[in-house]
Amino acid sequence: MHDCGETGVELLLKPIGVEEQNAPGFYYIVRWRRLSENSTSSKSWGAEYDVQERTIDAATDRLTIAGQPVYRPYEMVVLAANEMGQAASRPRPVVGYSSEAGKIQ
Repeated sequence: MHDCGETGVELLLKPIGVEEQNAPGFYYIVRWRRLSENSTSSKSWGAEYDVQERTIDAATDRLTIAGQPVYRPYEMVVLAANEMGQAASRPRPVVGYSSEAGKIQ
């Protein structure tokens, strides 16, 4: 996650090669929610921080999320999907901070 100005964040994605897409129509489902100020776990998610979701094309290498406060913790997952459905393995949620100066593994 990277800073995208004072009202947004940017998630950088590592593209999946065609040989790993396993079926036509590959895309990503990105889900995120902001965590409480002093939390690094989903246990303290409040109703005001509901999950948000965007579906993005496989050719896209980033997702800009406008209207999000910076310097806040976010938990997110990126799912892979294609015409056959979502990937069988579930991704591990990661916590990052808006305006973080590096890639989240």
